[in-house]
Amino acid sequence: MLGTMQHGFYQCALPGDASGEAFVELPGESFRIGQGSSYVSEAGSGVYLMHGTNLIFTRGPKKDQRFRRMGANTLQVLKDDDTLGRMICSRLGGVD
Repeated sequence: MLGTMQHGFYQCALPGDASGEAFVELPGESFRIGQGSSYVSEAGSGVYLMHGTNLIFTRGPKKDQRFRRMGANTLQVLKDDDTLGRMICSRLGGVD
């Protein structure tokens, strides 16, 4: 089943540890989801496909990067073997 993600700015980060920050932001990985299954990142724009709970960037600078939808506003990166990676991208409210 095809779908779309909530529009807005998605901040990407790695989990931190108990001795430091709770998370480590990765500004170069963040992106904005827009209309028509489009996205924009600091490197340029492209298109994504949402199939079930999997999001795949199909065009643009993030082409072939894959995520699993973990909730309405959260994506977790998928590694080449389809296991979950460490990076999580969360939609921020109130950010234009």
